[in-house]
Amino acid sequence: MLRALGSSTRRLWLVQFCEYTLLGGIAGLLAAGCSVLSASILASEVFGFVLTPGWSVWVFGFAGGAVGIGTVGALVIVGVVRRAPLRSLAR
Repeated sequence: MLRALGSSTRRLWLVQFCEYTLLGGIAGLLAAGCSVLSASILASEVFGFVLTPGWSVWVFGFAGGAVGIGTVGALVIVGVVRRAPLRSLAR
């Protein structure tokens, strides 16, 4: 849509990369939360101790998701940027 409205290639790259990076960070936080929850249940019910995860789980979860999804998103954007705006809308 931005391409059809006359947005520059740089602006399109920046907006899409920020969007994918933010979504990746949120997905990473969700994955970190699920892993902490399952590890806590496993630690208390099976092994009999209390798990106290550090802050690094959340930081690495966010960063890993942001970098991973941001990189994949940047690779996907290449096709959109190189295509003419009308051709993108026709699909």
